[in-house]
Amino acid sequence: MKATKGHAALAGLVGGPRSRALMKLWRALPVEQRNQYTLKGATTAVKVTRRCVSGWTHKPNAYNKFVKAHYKQVMKLPAAKRLKALSKLYRKSA
Repeated sequence: MKATKGHAALAGLVGGPRSRALMKLWRALPVEQRNQYTLKGATTAVKVTRRCVSGWTHKPNAYNKFVKAHYKQVMKLPAAKRLKALSKLYRKSA
C-alpha cells in the first residue's frame, strides 16, 4: 500500500476496482522488478497478534448461558429469527 499510495492510476479507487487496477499495474511490471518486490516481501517480518486464548474476553452472563443451553430449540428457524425466538424464551423463563 505504501508503494502505491500516490499512484495516479489508483487515485479515488477503493476496494475491488482498486485491486483490479493494482493487479494490472503488477502485471505490467518487468520481471526483474517483480522479483525485487517478491524478495523484499519474503524477507519482511510480519507481526502476528494473538487473541485471548479462550476466545472470551469476559465471563458468560446468564443470557449467554441460556442461549448456549437452548440454541438447539431454534436451530430449524431461519437465521434472522433465531435470536428473536431465544430472547422471547429467555423473557418467559426469567
